[in-house]
Amino acid sequence: MRSPLFKIALVVCGWPLALLALLWMYRWAADIWWTPPPPSAAALVEHSPYFAGAQKAAEAFNALAPAARDALRAAMKKEIVPLELWLGNFAADNHDIVCIGEYHNQRTREFLAREFFSAPAFDELHLEATAAALNKIIRDMARGKTMVPLLDADIAGVITAARARNPQLRISGIEETPAQRKNRAGKDNRDASIAENFLRHHRPGAGARQVILFGALHCADRPGWLFPRLRAAPQLAGRKLHSIRILGRAQDGPLDAFVWFLGATGQPRANFAIGDTRALPPEIYRWFPLLARTMRQFDALVVFSPAPDAGR
Repeated sequence: MRSPLFKIALVVCGWPLALLALLWMYRWAADIWWTPPPPSAAALVEHSPYFAGAQKAAEAFNALAPAARDALRAAMKKEIVPLELWLGNFAADNHDIVCIGEYHNQRTREFLAREFFSAPAFDELHLEATAAALNKIIRDMARGKTMVPLLDADIAGVITAARARNPQLRISGIEETPAQRKNRAGKDNRDASIAENFLRHHRPGAGARQVILFGALHCADRPGWLFPRLRAAPQLAGRKLHSIRILGRAQDGPLDAFVWFLGATGQPRANFAIGDTRALPPEIYRWFPLLARTMRQFDALVVFSPAPDAGR
């Protein structure tokens, strides 16, 4: 018969051994069935899953005959232009209504204030805020606040830059109100209310140049979202509408890979624009299908790289 001391020793030593066995089984199962999440889109392209595709695209480009390479490079150069050149052309264009799709973060807002809204002059600015929220923003700015958040990023810089270009700028908040959300329950989506609010502020025949700054999908060419609703609105018949995606290089993995590809093929780009996202050479859409899917939802794509002091 086993002694009581043996039983005590078995209990004392057995529990740690059992826990170690369970831990080993857990790690064994995790190694087999768990798939780690992909790296953040903000990661450098060298560490992203899109880098291999960019390398293959560069290899395919270099495998072309010299004449074909030159022709492809020339076609890309025609559509992918430095930001300063594109902004000058855009400011001279007669777009009546421009829908800018953004990420709601500080880097994007700083770029918009520093580069985008400092060039073209707009008569009206429509923001993703209710009238009540916009009134608070305007009051805070009037009190001298230089950092006024809207959707987790400062909007004061954008408003200040837009007003500097046009002191008579009219600003409106066209976000869905709580009452609209309650009234549409089960009938339609939020963008129906936003389109209704925009059209309520719209002045037919006034010729005002208007800009809408909203989250990216609201300006995308997707059924049910804001921009397609405006394009189909009878009240806007004859008006020239344009959609632009503003995207930081580090905010999107496929875009980051594409910018690397441009540099690898002798076409380095920092801040640039693709004025017509449907006019790039077919090879680009074939080599970068994920990026093509994003681009083709907008008329133009504006790309910015981190500012020199972005590490702060």
